[in-house]
Amino acid sequence: CGMQPRALLLLYLGVAVVFLDVCEGERPKGHGTLEPQKRQTLPLTPSLRPPSTPLMVQDPYTSVWLLGDDITQIYAQHWTGAPMQTSSLVRVDQQTYRLMGPEPTHVAGLKQTGPPIVMATQTTFSLEGPGVLFRLSFATPALVEDMALLALPVSYVSLEASSLDGKPHTVEWYFHVTGQLCSRSDEQMVQWARGDGFIHMGTVDQAVLKTAGDMVKIDWGYQYLALPSEASTTGLLCAASQNDTWNAFMKSGSLPSHDDTRQPRAVNDDWPVLAVTLNFGPVTDRMTQHFVYSYDDIASLDFFGTKLEALWRTEATMEEVLVHVDKRYDEIRARCDAFDEALYTRLTRIGGDKYALLCSLAYRQVTGSGKLTRDNKNTIRYFLKEISSDGDISTVDVIFPESPMLLFLQPELLWLQMLPVLEYANNMTAAVPYNKTWAPHHLGTWPIANIKPDQQEDMPVEETANMMLMLASLNKVSHDITRLNPFWKLLQQWGVYLNSTSLDPGNQLCTDDFEGPSPHNANLALKGIMGMAAYSVLCKQAGYTKEAEAFMAQAKDYAQKWTKLAADGDHSRLQYDKPNSWSLKYNLLFQQVLDVDVFPKEVIEKELAFYKLKTNKYGVPLDIRADFTKLDWEAWVAALAEEAQFTELISKSFDFANETPDRAPLSDWYYTSNASMAGFHARPVVGGLFARALLTALCENEHHS
Repeated sequence: CGMQPRALLLLYLGVAVVFLDVCEGERPKGHGTLEPQKRQTLPLTPSLRPPSTPLMVQDPYTSVWLLGDDITQIYAQHWTGAPMQTSSLVRVDQQTYRLMGPEPTHVAGLKQTGPPIVMATQTTFSLEGPGVLFRLSFATPALVEDMALLALPVSYVSLEASSLDGKPHTVEWYFHVTGQLCSRSDEQMVQWARGDGFIHMGTVDQAVLKTAGDMVKIDWGYQYLALPSEASTTGLLCAASQNDTWNAFMKSGSLPSHDDTRQPRAVNDDWPVLAVTLNFGPVTDRMTQHFVYSYDDIASLDFFGTKLEALWRTEATMEEVLVHVDKRYDEIRARCDAFDEALYTRLTRIGGDKYALLCSLAYRQVTGSGKLTRDNKNTIRYFLKEISSDGDISTVDVIFPESPMLLFLQPELLWLQMLPVLEYANNMTAAVPYNKTWAPHHLGTWPIANIKPDQQEDMPVEETANMMLMLASLNKVSHDITRLNPFWKLLQQWGVYLNSTSLDPGNQLCTDDFEGPSPHNANLALKGIMGMAAYSVLCKQAGYTKEAEAFMAQAKDYAQKWTKLAADGDHSRLQYDKPNSWSLKYNLLFQQVLDVDVFPKEVIEKELAFYKLKTNKYGVPLDIRADFTKLDWEAWVAALAEEAQFTELISKSFDFANETPDRAPLSDWYYTSNASMAGFHARPVVGGLFARALLTALCENEHHS
């Protein structure tokens, strides 16, 4: 599933990225071992203590995080906060230690030597035992440059061991997952089975696509543990009770000789687990073992009555996927290493180490919020979940703040996210016609897209302008205006709507509706005016010159009127009718993205100068009404600033992530005075952190051209 055009990142990295070409039927040399000095050895200074660390983060359901500092002291959790009792032990010279998780309590934990290293696709923990250094890594090959890999529900879990004292030490490794990863409650009944080199577990009921909601885990499909083929003599798999597998490993480094036959049973009934052990033998030099964790969700979404399978599932069975990722292990991990290093290097050049660390932390939070599907007509769509704030599917004002990351790294994915919204608005999906003159807000509640027009949370100017701005930006980097042909009448309708409403949207909701009503909102009006300019850009690209000229002229006229209506001395107002007020005018970002002169340059300069006066310890508040800010919008503002102000704002965002007392996947809504969360976490909107990278890449592209 190769995608064109090439991502901006790969065009402008400034470093060579060479991917291995491994034949399907040929095992790479050195399979199962790796050169640890090539693994995540970038000079990560300063280090980042993540508010929550991504472990196995594949999609909105398969999403395992560490919500704390020490991996040996707490259990992992789902982004919802639900426990995910993954456990790992090691035996060093026949003595057992905890590697992951707080149990068994009578077993000592290894010493974690610092915060984890979180790169775009991989997380690594360093721990020390008696005479041995361990590096426990979780890699999800969610490479946006490769849609086939991005779609795979696969995570590699690997352990590297090396002698610290030059003496040989025998090392054995144990890992297990409970039924909590494939169920919604600990009382649900699960069952298990094994195949050639793998074991799997799932609920008995298998209520596929029967439950929708936000803070909801999956309870259908099957989780898998798989050994690499080379470990057939050094690795074991077993499905048995947690205590039985622990005791067998602590006694002999092994597992029970037979799978537990008392099934089905409840998740918490003597805690049945899927367990794996791998024997390193005597360790002197660096050695590595790994296994695969994967999840087959059977069906991913209900799209207006059509059950959609994940993209990978339309091409292969899970058994075939496991064989595929086993054969390509060295190649895929090398690609992850190359991608992570290239991205980090590029982001460091753009914004410094703190910027690179923040964006790297955000990457899997974005990719882990979506699902690639394919229908029986071969149409690929990329659905996004509005995690932790409503559970909606393909929310336009969530795709919008996420969009800088995709525009920077792989624009085609942004198109695949917008496609189902366009289809719905164009009456290509539902029996009940969408009959509104503006863009929809969302498509339903995850994982069921079935919303009717009268159920929409209408944000007319907000969502219509968002769609226009993203489509124009997408076409700026992909140059494929023809794919909009089926939707051109719809875009014309939206253009007319923006022209009639944008200067003063009245009492409409905007994306920051959590703050309450804001009639005559200046930032929303600004967005609508920029949406008109975006439509003009699209018209020009499509050859509709007169319409393009008319809409651009109208947008500029509205912008001049806006500067008077919103003026409040040295800045602009929150609302036209609210003197002595202010707000972040983050929507000005797209004037730079689209390279259009709609608002006078002085507007941006005055706003940025004013924000310096309002900056707190952890950033600039969203507006005058409260102390909190939005991480994504603040990053957009920072992207517009000169280097010194950009660096200051990103440093404050970094300090928030590094110091917040609230342990959850990166929040985008927090208080600028004390770094505590105001709400929202794990949302894909943190892709907005890539705004500066996007502007830099666009600037370099235009310079080179």
